[in-house]
Amino acid sequence: MLQTLAGVFSSTSMKGVNQLDMTSDKTDTTFSLRNFNKARFLLGDRYKDLAIVAVHSDILRQLQDANLVDAKNNSTFVLNGNSNVPTAIQAPDAGDKIKGVQIVVDDSLPVDNGKYTSYLFAQGAVGYSELPVTNAVETNRDPLCNGRFSRWH
Repeated sequence: MLQTLAGVFSSTSMKGVNQLDMTSDKTDTTFSLRNFNKARFLLGDRYKDLAIVAVHSDILRQLQDANLVDAKNNSTFVLNGNSNVPTAIQAPDAGDKIKGVQIVVDDSLPVDNGKYTSYLFAQGAVGYSELPVTNAVETNRDPLCNGRFSRWH
């Protein structure tokens, strides 16, 4: 799948489409919340369709170090008096979410001289089947439309 994605995003028709290259911005080249938002809002109002972000474990560590991973539903909150406002949140574990998007960790994601490639997926963006299909070729649908894919590195 990673080779297929690399081919899709390196094709002439996809050059610069739904891709964010943070290596040219010398002020912030990390997987920060600011840069994550830049990547997901490349899809415009379709950002709401994002379901999964695939990252290298080094990127997950950066997210956890910066406390950017969403707290689990069963996290421990320390309440501030009677106002029920959380003042401390238990540290999250790997495999949680960032801004409601599920984090999937895969160390086979491309790393090139410290440049990490991460992918954002909408639900159903990639499918796989070992069973023979009746219509193996699509002729009436553009599978890359509606921002179903986004690549970020």
